[in-house]
Amino acid sequence: AGHALKENQNAFNSGAAGYILSRHTMKGLVDKWREDDSTCLAKGNKDMKWLQGNPGLVTATCLREALHTKAEDTRDGKGKHR
Repeated sequence: AGHALKENQNAFNSGAAGYILSRHTMKGLVDKWREDDSTCLAKGNKDMKWLQGNPGLVTATCLREALHTKAEDTRDGKGKHR
């Protein structure tokens, strides 16, 4: 769930409402954070200041690029946000 946003051509859901993740996916995120994977952290990124204020974007980037998990459009059949 969340509000669908776009950064360049990449869609992601705002994390403010929270994420529903499988244990496998959550373990993958934690492993990437422990490894200091630069894809999954704002530090060391040229856009760090902007990313620090957008944890949903950092998480979505990690899910997409490091864990190969695509965000889903959470709107209903009429295109309305849930």
